[in-house]
Amino acid sequence: MPFATYSDLQASVADYLVRSDLTAQIVDAIALCESRIHYGAGSMTPFPSPPLRIRPMEAAIDIIAGQSQTGGTSAGSANAQTVALASYTLTTGRLVTFPVGTGLTNTGAATLNIQGTGAKSVVRAPDSAALVGGEFLAGTNATVYYDGTNYVKLSGPGFPLPSRFLAERRMFIDTSPPTTPNFIASNDFWARWLGAVNATPKAYTIEADTVVLGPAPDANNNIKFLYWKKFEALSGTQATNWMLTNKPDVYLYGTLLEMQRFQNNLPELPNWREWHQLYLSAVRGLQDQNELDRYGGGPLQIRSDVSPNNNWGMERWA
Repeated sequence: MPFATYSDLQASVADYLVRSDLTAQIVDAIALCESRIHYGAGSMTPFPSPPLRIRPMEAAIDIIAGQSQTGGTSAGSANAQTVALASYTLTTGRLVTFPVGTGLTNTGAATLNIQGTGAKSVVRAPDSAALVGGEFLAGTNATVYYDGTNYVKLSGPGFPLPSRFLAERRMFIDTSPPTTPNFIASNDFWARWLGAVNATPKAYTIEADTVVLGPAPDANNNIKFLYWKKFEALSGTQATNWMLTNKPDVYLYGTLLEMQRFQNNLPELPNWREWHQLYLSAVRGLQDQNELDRYGGGPLQIRSDVSPNNNWGMERWA
């Protein structure tokens, strides 16, 4: 049967398996298929597959990473803290670091009011989930980022990763000319601490759900951030997504492959190998098209800077 929605997919999988008693297992298998799409399956599994990385999984966003300021020790209550910070304005991208007051370790969802600008909810990246407790630890420094709606609790001076983030593709600061900070692995980033003086960031690292900048910005920086993102997870409220609309066989064969585990079939059985090969073929088709999109599908051409009517190529090396 044709399938274009989440419920259609579940029905099609049941038809392929000639089973009507595996509704809950099919839901689980679809989730496992989505995990395979985004993260792949390693060589230690019976049926490995690479993670998918194609242009429809790219997202480009502008992020404001603003000047970092240091506030006073927080006061108020554990779940409704206040911070004094002279000359503070509530501006998107503003970073504030402050010591958490004695006895003010939060026990659940919390708000923060800096310099009387109004209490704002404090959330976690990347899904803007409410705090659960222990994020503000008394006696330690906390850093927050104002995203225009809420304060986001960070692991360091930078900005929160976007929702459904998989991996970074490129990042630069929109200056003239553009500034490209160097990526430094997390362990080395702190060993090469770039000093406490705020300036245009020269390096960055990724920790937890945060891109940490060094040095911390001295002004609002418009950061152009391109990243790989997950497709929306199918559910009762998310009936479809790009993959199900444009390449439904990836979902079908990937889900059927995962369903074999629920049927206690052994890897040696033919249908395991069949679903695996069909899934790999569907994914390969996407990757091939992605390469055509990026590099073009015409014949290879070799071009020279030197031609009988143009000596520019010679001059450039003179």
